[in-house]
Amino acid sequence: MSDYADATEQRLNYLIRDVLTENYSGIYVTDRICRMLAGTIRKEIECGNMKSDRESLKDFLTKDGIQSYIMSHQPNISSVPDSVIENIKEYFADNNLPYNPSVVCRRSNHPSDEYLYCVIANSKSGDSYSVWTSWNDVRKSLNHGHYGLVNVDDAERLLNDVFNDITNEMDKYGPHASAVNIKKDIVSMGNIETDVKELHDSLMASPVNRKVVKA
Repeated sequence: MSDYADATEQRLNYLIRDVLTENYSGIYVTDRICRMLAGTIRKEIECGNMKSDRESLKDFLTKDGIQSYIMSHQPNISSVPDSVIENIKEYFADNNLPYNPSVVCRRSNHPSDEYLYCVIANSKSGDSYSVWTSWNDVRKSLNHGHYGLVNVDDAERLLNDVFNDITNEMDKYGPHASAVNIKKDIVSMGNIETDVKELHDSLMASPVNRKVVKA
């Protein structure tokens, strides 16, 4: 389809994704990026500033300003760094907290929030687990704790409720995308052993389909 002036939103989003993945290497073409670009493209066509053919679409999407927008709206879903995990472990140990940290994930996929995380831990007594929705790795502070959780759905709901998403695609770029199981060898801890494993498996169940394409 060479002319897309009257293309449906779905079709135009497809064309935008197609052109971007041909011309950019290793980027995430998120729903929010597509929606913003589609609206701008339609306005440019209506004003007569742009033709409705693929070559014009390519020229538009490879402009410096558009490139800057795309790169500034790339979600950060990289795995939690080892240094952050060690800082969290040290915090729990230094403060003699009665919990064992088990899963850590990012609190946001916004690039500017790279220092914010969420922590899931199971109690040393083995009867429950807790969620802290704010670990600040700059200040080394842990806040907003939710305690005595015995239901995996409650933990997931808390993580999803506080998560700052810039993509409109939580299923791809949500908390699960960066989650790391820091308690890989789960020892016998009563009933909570199964719950913690189930929570981690649930968080990791929706892998991100990262697009890595030729430059």
